[in-house]
Amino acid sequence: MGLIALDISKAYDTTWRSRIVKKLSNIICKGNLFNFIQNFLTDRTFQVKCNEKLSKIYSQKNGVPQGSTLSVSLFLLAINDIPLVIQPPVMCTLFADDFNIFCRGINTNRTINYLQNAITALQDWSLDSGFSFSVEKSQCTFFTNKRNIVNTTIYMNNIPLPIKNSIKILGILFDSRNTWIPHFKTIRKDSLLRMNTLKCLAHRSWGSHSSSLLQIYKALILSKLEYNSFLFIKAKATALNMIDTIHNTGLRLVTGAFRSSPIPSVLNTAGVAPLDIRRVHSSILLATRRLQNNLKVMNQINDTLKDIPFSHLNVIKNENIQTPPWLLNIPINRELSKYSKNDTAPIIYKQHLHSIISGFHDSTEIYTDGSNMKNGVGAAVVVQDQVSMLRLPSFCSIYTAEAIAISFALDLIKTNHIHKAVILSDSLSTLRNIENIYNPNEISRKIHNQIYNLTHTGYSITLLWIPSHNQIQGNERADQKAHQAISSTDAIRLNNFTLHDAKLITSTITNNIWLRAWKQGTSKLNEIKNTIHTWPYPPDFTRKMETSVNRIRIGHTSLTYQYLMKKEDPPLCASCGTPLSIKHIITECLLYETDRAQTFCQKPSTQTT
Repeated sequence: MGLIALDISKAYDTTWRSRIVKKLSNIICKGNLFNFIQNFLTDRTFQVKCNEKLSKIYSQKNGVPQGSTLSVSLFLLAINDIPLVIQPPVMCTLFADDFNIFCRGINTNRTINYLQNAITALQDWSLDSGFSFSVEKSQCTFFTNKRNIVNTTIYMNNIPLPIKNSIKILGILFDSRNTWIPHFKTIRKDSLLRMNTLKCLAHRSWGSHSSSLLQIYKALILSKLEYNSFLFIKAKATALNMIDTIHNTGLRLVTGAFRSSPIPSVLNTAGVAPLDIRRVHSSILLATRRLQNNLKVMNQINDTLKDIPFSHLNVIKNENIQTPPWLLNIPINRELSKYSKNDTAPIIYKQHLHSIISGFHDSTEIYTDGSNMKNGVGAAVVVQDQVSMLRLPSFCSIYTAEAIAISFALDLIKTNHIHKAVILSDSLSTLRNIENIYNPNEISRKIHNQIYNLTHTGYSITLLWIPSHNQIQGNERADQKAHQAISSTDAIRLNNFTLHDAKLITSTITNNIWLRAWKQGTSKLNEIKNTIHTWPYPPDFTRKMETSVNRIRIGHTSLTYQYLMKKEDPPLCASCGTPLSIKHIITECLLYETDRAQTFCQKPSTQTT
C-alpha cells in the first residue's frame, strides 16, 4: 500500500474568503446568517503591539480570522470538497488540514500510477481553490514486505516527493513494515522526558502523596502510552515491552516501591492494571462505540474480543434525529415533583394526581417501572389489564430499565393504536434526561423519535412523573411486575443496553481478568492480599510513611533485598540464622516475640531463644 501525507502550506492563512462565501451561498439562502458571516470576513485589519507601541493598521486580504470560534468551521467549508477530487481505487482521509491519500494493490507500479494521477488531480484542484501543497513537507511511504522496490518516485510540480520509512498521522507513527517499533521508540523517548517531572515530586521522604502522583502519572505518561492503543494491540510482545517498562517504572515511582519489587505487586499496590488488560478494556469500548454509531469494527479488534464474555452487538444505536431539536415538543408533566416526598402524605399525592389526570380526557393510563436487584434487572409496562414484563441484561442500570420501559410503552401505543395516552413513570431522572433535547443520550434520542413519529400521525402522548411507593395502584402493580420480570419465564427477554452500561460491565470484565492473573502469582504480596483493590492509607500519612508501608506490604525493602543491588549473599537473621524477610521479622522471629505480642495482643510463647 502506498500512502502520501500532503501538507497544505499556511492552510488557514491562505484560505480564499471569496471561496468561503461562494460555498456558503450554495448551502444557505441569503439572509441574516449569510450576511453576518460575509460581514465577519470583510475588511479585516490587524495591528502589532510591542513595548506599549502600536504598529500601523494593516489589512488582511485572505485567510480566516485567528482565534475566532467560526474560523475552523469556515476553513472546513472551503476545503471539504477535496475528497471529491480523489477517484477509486485511491482513497483519502481528511481531518481539518491533515489530508492523506492511499492506494492498495498487488502491483507496485500500478499503485504508483494511481497515486500519481491523484496528485495531478490535486494540483488542478489547488489552482481552482487557492490552496497550495508544500512538496518539502509532504511525505510518501510504501507499506510492503518486499525488500527492494524500484521506481517508487512520485512527483508534484515536477519535484519528487520525499520517501520515508515511517510517516506520522494524527500522532501515530506508522512504519513501512508495520512493526510499530519506531512508534514505540518515540513514545518511550517522550515518556522518559515526562518521567522527570514525576521524579522531582516522588522523593520517598518528602515527596507528594501517592494519590497526587498517580493523577500526574495518568495525565502525563499513561495518556501517552494508551493513545490509540487499539491500533497496536496485535504488535509483538517484544515490541510492546518497550512501553510496558515505562508503565512499570512510572508506577514504581508513584508507590515508592523498592527496585527489586515484582511488577505485578507494584501494579496491584498502585491499583492500575497492566497495559495489555487496559488495551482490551479500550478495545471493547471502541467496538461498542463504533457499533452504536453503525460503523464497522476492525478485524483485529474482533479477533481480540472473541474470547471476552461480552457481546457488544446489542448496544442501543444512536439514531438520527427526525426533526431539529428546537422544533421538538416533548410533553412532560413534572408538576408533582414540587412536593417533597418526605413531607407529603400519599393521600395528598393521590388527590393531586387525580386532578392532573382529569385534564386528560379519554386518555389511556400506562404505568412503567424498572427494577434493579442482585439477581437481575427487569421492567414492566401496565396498560389497563395488559401487563408486559421485560428482562434486561443483569449489568444494566436502573435508568436503562426505566427508559426502556418508556420506549416499550411507546411501541405498545403504536401497535395497539392508542391515540391518546399518558405514560406515568416514577423515575424523575429518566424524564429529565428525555427533556434534554439538545444533548440526549442514545435511548433518549430513540424516545424523541418515537414521540415525534407518533405525534405527527395524530397521536397525543404525555409523560407524567408520579412518586413511587405512595399507594398509587397502577404504579404499585408496575413495580411488582418489574420485580417478577427478573425471574419470570413469561418475561420478554431484551438484550439491549446503553454505552454507560457497557462501560460498567467492561470494567468488571477486565478487573476479573486482572484478578485471575493476580491470584496465579506467587509473590510475597499474594500471600496477604487476594484482591486487586487498593488498600487505603490513614489520612495523616506522610509520603515517607506511605513508602515504608508499601515496601513492607510488597515484602521488598532495602533491609531484605539490598543484597541484589550490591551483588552480595542474602542476609540472615542474626537471632534465628534463617533468611531475613519481612514475613520472618513480623510473624516468626523470636527476638521480637514480646513486641509482637504487645502489638497484636497475642500471648507470648514459652520457647526461648
